[in-house]
Order: sequence, then structure tokens, then C-alpha cells
Amino acid sequence: MASVLNWRMDEVMLDSDKSGKIVETLVFVNGREIDFIIEDDRGVILCVEVKAGSAVSKDAFKHIVWFRKMLTGLKKRIKTGAWPMV
Repeated sequence: MASVLNWRMDEVMLDSDKSGKIVETLVFVNGREIDFIIEDDRGVILCVEVKAGSAVSKDAFKHIVWFRKMLTGLKKRIKTGAWPMV
């Protein structure tokens, strides 16, 4: 998307609107979305999935499970959580 729009990397990095559009495009193309990914100073990664209901199924975590598998080789510690929005 950036190359089609002739965006330079330094422009994208400094513009939250442009970088947000790049991330949204990546999510759309990849078909996987995790609401929040937070890494602390020890390298522990917290993945958060926010749901708009009180019932949360295992299927809600399928993208986090995929993400965990992708990072296995990096020896990162990944914690997960879900907070229903009721």
C-alpha cells in the first residue's frame, strides 16, 4: 500500500494516520487480528483480546494461539487475557 501511494518509510513512521492504515491493511491481508500486543522491558509479551459480550469462546483466541506459535522460536514469554465488554 505504501509503495502504491508513494509513501516513504520515514513519513509513515512519523504519521500515526499513515502507519495505522498500513497496520489495518496488514491485518486485512493477513486475516488475523489481536486487539493489543504489549511487551514489557523484560521481553514478556501480553496479548489482549477485547470482546463485546460476556461469553468468550476458545475460538476468540485463535489469532493469539497463532501468534504464540510464530514467536516460539524467539523464546518470548507470551501471556494472554480476555476482557469481556459487558
